[in-house]
Amino acid sequence: MPAKRQLNGIMVGTVTHGLFAHRGADVVLIGTPDGVITQ
Repeated sequence: MPAKRQLNGIMVGTVTHGLFAHRGADVVLIGTPDGVITQ
C-alpha cells in the first residue's frame, strides 16, 4: 500500500477526530488504507 496514501488517511483521521472532539461528540475513528471509518 502506498505510504503516502496511508499517511493521508491518518492525517484526515486526526483532523476529523479533532473537529468532532471540539464539538464534544463521542466518535471513534479508525484509520484505514482507504480512508477513515467513523463508528
